[in-house]
Amino acid sequence: MNKKKWYILNIIGTDKTGIVAAITKILTANNCNLGQTNMARLGGAFCIMMMVRSDYNQQDLTEKLEQTADKLDLFLHINEIDDSNGSNHKNKEKPANIHLGVYGADRSGIIADTTFILAQHNFNITDLYSDLTKSAENPLYILNIYGRCSQKIEIIEQDLKKNLPKNIEFSLKNIETEIY
Repeated sequence: MNKKKWYILNIIGTDKTGIVAAITKILTANNCNLGQTNMARLGGAFCIMMMVRSDYNQQDLTEKLEQTADKLDLFLHINEIDDSNGSNHKNKEKPANIHLGVYGADRSGIIADTTFILAQHNFNITDLYSDLTKSAENPLYILNIYGRCSQKIEIIEQDLKKNLPKNIEFSLKNIETEIY
């Protein structure tokens, strides 16, 4: 038997009931182990990103999933990831310590402007979620960013106030990560 390898699976298709069940059933039937996963509906599409550990090589794993992906009209892409240091299945990173909520009238560049400012402070984004309200008259763009940064929150806050457009509101907070 081959040494188990870690892969990242990206699966995207029109949202419908049963996608997660069908994919995970195939993986389980082939003795694959799931690691970190992130699944979300984006517009009318359903997107899956998951780490999978398997005895199969990349081509064989792809073949195991292709029939189901084709049947559900899903795009499937698999990448082998280097696990030479044995850390891919463990999240050794410290959890996010800052949350930034950004709200404003929908316009081009909200994510670009915000993340550019954060990058200047060495803010490492761990998760980013955005959505647009359904109001046709006054669409509101909502952006939530979680990440790690060693810089004082007050310094980042000053830079956001100075550089984001005045019609964009934000809330920047430290996240308590200590467990008592």
